Amino acid sequence: MATGITAGKPCTVNTFMVYCSGIGSQTQQTGNNTVVMPYAITTTSGTQTYYGFIGTKYTGYAGRCIVINVAGTLQRRVVISATAGTGSTYILTVNRDWDTNPISTDTASISYDMDDLETGGSNTGVILGTRTGTYDWSGVLNIGDGTQYAGLYMGAGEAADIYDSSSATPSVVVKSNGRLDLGYRNSSGAFVSGGIFLFTMNADGEPTIQFLSGAKGEFIDSLMWGQIKALFTDIQAGSSMIFRGTKFLSTTYGSTFFGATLYECSISGRSGSSEYIRFNASSVVDGLIVEKTAGVTGTNDTSTETITLRDIILVNNLAFLAINSNKTFIVINPTWTATTYSNFTWTTSTANYVYDKRSIDVVVQTAAGTKIQNANVLVYENTTLADLVLETYTDSLGIAAGVFTYKYHATNSSTTTYGGHALRVDCWTYYPFAAAQSSTSSFNGTIVLNPDPNIAQTNQATALSDGSTITWNKDTNASSIIQYTAGTGTLSVGDTVTQATSGATGIVTKIVQGDSAAGTVHLKTRNANAFASTYGLSATAWSATYTAASEQRFSIWIDGKTLTMQIIHDYLAALTSQTTLSATGELIHEWGKENQVRALYKGASGYYTERSGTLGVFITNYGVGTIQKFTDDSGGTWTPPTSVTLSIEVKDTSNNPIQNTQCAIYKVSDNTQLLNKDSGSDGIASEAYNYTTSIAIYWRTRRSSVATGTKYINQSGTGTITASGFATTVTLVVDPNA
Repeated sequence: MATGITAGKPCTVNTFMVYCSGIGSQTQQTGNNTVVMPYAITTTSGTQTYYGFIGTKYTGYAGRCIVINVAGTLQRRVVISATAGTGSTYILTVNRDWDTNPISTDTASISYDMDDLETGGSNTGVILGTRTGTYDWSGVLNIGDGTQYAGLYMGAGEAADIYDSSSATPSVVVKSNGRLDLGYRNSSGAFVSGGIFLFTMNADGEPTIQFLSGAKGEFIDSLMWGQIKALFTDIQAGSSMIFRGTKFLSTTYGSTFFGATLYECSISGRSGSSEYIRFNASSVVDGLIVEKTAGVTGTNDTSTETITLRDIILVNNLAFLAINSNKTFIVINPTWTATTYSNFTWTTSTANYVYDKRSIDVVVQTAAGTKIQNANVLVYENTTLADLVLETYTDSLGIAAGVFTYKYHATNSSTTTYGGHALRVDCWTYYPFAAAQSSTSSFNGTIVLNPDPNIAQTNQATALSDGSTITWNKDTNASSIIQYTAGTGTLSVGDTVTQATSGATGIVTKIVQGDSAAGTVHLKTRNANAFASTYGLSATAWSATYTAASEQRFSIWIDGKTLTMQIIHDYLAALTSQTTLSATGELIHEWGKENQVRALYKGASGYYTERSGTLGVFITNYGVGTIQKFTDDSGGTWTPPTSVTLSIEVKDTSNNPIQNTQCAIYKVSDNTQLLNKDSGSDGIASEAYNYTTSIAIYWRTRRSSVATGTKYINQSGTGTITASGFATTVTLVVDPNA
């Protein structure tokens, strides 16, 4: 039978120990961590080929590394136990659940281990040292010959003490189609049972281990240790190596990690000036400690590339980053003391940049723990950009992730610091979340959204359609409302109102209270001048007197297009919760920053707006709906008057209405007369009144001036005009002296 190990020095692992081109029926799987193999490990039959040596000490599956679909979507596990199944099959239990359970057409490959290299044949070049307990060899250990798949596994704390084969040749070479695996993750995901490589080369910069293009493997809970000198680790572009919880000690002399993925690893050197750690665009770095090296850098050329480093900790290195031409570093959540561009080593000054970023990792759910999909997760930046710098949304698990920039360092010349960040989360039919986000910190946590009972339209598309004519506006100069009296002529929408004395102008969107004679008007497209004193106002066919100090400014104004306030409310809520925000949806989020989650709120007393920073919101041209307040730029409020009724009902002692009785109501504060009418045939005198706040009044009735008929004693009293108006019934008594 053909061997998968070439004897001699150097020795080569040519194949996997076992290869199965189709694992067959998987009906005997007993869980998500099992796989059924068709035969015993030493059997060559059907789809399974055994390349190992007959009579090896270790012939069972347990403890061996199994690779499912080595040529496709690969899954690697370690076999914990094996039991005989039906017929010739074996049921293997692996170290943790499969990402996808194996199926009958999947391939399976079993790797050789270090014992196989020592005992599997004569003079393979690998010897288990009797004094040190490490595997030793001279020459080169090759894994793969570039023509077929081959694999070697080391685990359970095994160690290899590798001789200095030559100054230019690595002691381990993994070639295209070759795999070298160490250690595994247990059922909880912890890194366990790795291996150790001890490199005893005797000159700085000598190569230790090399992964060529097309090489693959995974090192978990392992150690690469340069014993005497600072040595060279060579992971070449085109390889695909994964390192988890692995330590590189003094294997740092210009070492390359191209095509490598490093999770929760560490690299420690000897503080030599040549101990650069090199990554390229295909490197994945997430949770790496780098200490006592010359620093982190990219490829030693002028190619244009972007290198991303996440959660990297740089401690006691000669430099943080050494940046070549056309290199962009994106560094997410770094632990370092770099604050300005001069903290980095710029090897050239040609198109090289560093982005210092922070991450957002959010789970969005209800109070009951139900995950919310399609929630917008947004970050706003206020200091420099005044823009949304992150727009993403949650997946089916309620998870969303992204990054934003804290500092930007450009080509050895400048540093830009971004600040005033805000984190915002919004989802249709839920009440949104907004809070200040520390510009120097990442966010990793859960945000709870509660249902918004104020949304009446349950269909988001309908809400958007119903309000599609509504516009969000921010003029160069804040819009205004002003009050006026003594008007003559007609004031119309679209007229330009001018106050000649002050030079203030604005265009009418709507008379929001009163009429052309006296009232309040909203003006858009204002110039920079303020309305002042009691100077006159004019338009094409109208003139009036400005009410002193009545101007209120609103940087944001919304044209409601005569739609109901409920439609306006739901439309604005729908805009900000679209998974692809429209331009207006973005503007509303940018206005809200960390302060406001809604542009229009609905409360028990009606609809209202708040200001964000110094930007107030006014709604003009709206339809049905009770307005509680609109908040202006200064924090003041404007409440449109509510028309209520003031009435006095006059009766005699027999409860009959009395007409032609003079009825009057006055303000207590300044004796302004609010009602002056005679009672009608129903005995009632009434008048409409624009209510803004409750006020104290006094009233009176008079019959003494009536020329004919029964004379009654005059009556008077006090009361309060409330949001319901004012009404009282007066019973008149005949005047016995008349």
